[in-house]
Amino acid sequence: MWITWEEKCCLLLLISGPGQLVLSNSLPKGTATAGKLTIWSTNLGAELTLDGDALDKPYNDELFKAPDNNPWKLYVCGVLKELKAIGVPFCPANVAFGGNVPMGSGLSSSASLCVSLAAFFLRLAGKDDAVDQRGLAKLTRAVEVNALGANIGIMDEMASIFGKKNQFIELNCDTLEVEYHPIAIQGYTWILINSMHKHSVGDGAYNKLRAGMEEVLAVVNEGENRGKDGLLVDLDVQTLQKYQSKVDEEKYQMALYVVEETARTKQFVKAMGDGDVDKVGELLLGTHDGLANKLKISTEEVEFIVDKCKESKQCKGGRMMGAGFGGCVLAVVHSPDTQGFITELQASFKAKYGIDPEVYPALIGDGQMVEGP
Repeated sequence: MWITWEEKCCLLLLISGPGQLVLSNSLPKGTATAGKLTIWSTNLGAELTLDGDALDKPYNDELFKAPDNNPWKLYVCGVLKELKAIGVPFCPANVAFGGNVPMGSGLSSSASLCVSLAAFFLRLAGKDDAVDQRGLAKLTRAVEVNALGANIGIMDEMASIFGKKNQFIELNCDTLEVEYHPIAIQGYTWILINSMHKHSVGDGAYNKLRAGMEEVLAVVNEGENRGKDGLLVDLDVQTLQKYQSKVDEEKYQMALYVVEETARTKQFVKAMGDGDVDKVGELLLGTHDGLANKLKISTEEVEFIVDKCKESKQCKGGRMMGAGFGGCVLAVVHSPDTQGFITELQASFKAKYGIDPEVYPALIGDGQMVEGP
C-alpha cells in the first residue's frame, strides 16, 4: 500500500520525486510485527512501536518520550487517540515518514504532520469519510491541545488542509469560512528567512498570551453587556481603550494587538487586491511591531532580520511567522534584487551569529490530499 501527499508549502513525508511526498507501509528494517504499529521518523532516525492498548496510556508515559524533548511521538499517539475517539480502528502496519519542513521554524511542521498522519490512518482503516475537512482540522488541533497542553488556534491545520496553489487564505477562525486571494505581486517575490532560533508552542508561553487576552475580553464583555461569546475581533480600538485602566497593562497590550491585527488583515487583503506593494510592506512591518512590542514574542535573531528588511531598499517589509519566539521571517522583495538581498543578509547574519540563515522561496501549494489505493 502506498499513499502520496502533494506539497502544501513543504508538506511532510518521504520525498519520492519533485513535488511528491510518499508514506509507505514498508520499512527498510523488515516486516511488520503482528498486531503492532511501527512508525519510523527518517529525519530523526528514531522509531515508535505500539499496539492498540498503548492508546489508553497517558501522554506523559515513558513510551512517548523522545530524545531532545522532540514531541513527534506525542503527535503520532495523539492522532491515533483522537481517531480512536471517533471510532476509527487501530491498524497494525509499518510506516515511515520524513520531510523537508524545518522543525521549529514557524512553518507549521507539527500541523502538517498531524494532518498528514490523520489522513493516512483514515485511509489505512478504510474510514476516509469518518470526518470532513473541517472536522479533520478540529481533530488535529485537538492533538496539540491535548498532547502538548498548548491551547493553540486552528489556523495552521486549516492551512494544511485548505491550501490552494498560488493563493493565500483569508480565514475566519470562528466560523471556519475560507476565502482565497492571489498571493502574487507583479515584480516582487515572497521569501522566508529562517532565524535558526527554534520555537515551540509547548513551553507554556503561548497559553500565557491567550489567557491574558481572554482575561481582558471578559472585562470588556461584562462592561459592554456582550455576554460570554463576544470576541476580540469584533471590537474596535476605541471600545477597548475604555477598559485600559481596568486591566493589567501587559494584558491590555496583548488584546490591543488582536484588535489592531484584525484591521490590518482586512487592509492587507485590499492592498494585495490593489497590487499596492508599499502598503503591503507597511502592514507586514506593523504586524511585526505588534508581535515584538505588544505580545513580546520576538527574539534577537528575528529582530536582526526584520531590521535588515527595514534598511534595505530592495525589501518592502517583513514580519515574523508562526507563534513567535523564533522561527522564520516572511519578506517581500523586489524580484530582480532578491538574490542580492539574500546574499547581503546572510553575510551580515553570519558575521554576527556565526551561522548562515536558511532562506526558502515562499511558494504556496495545494493542501493535503490523498492519492493511491
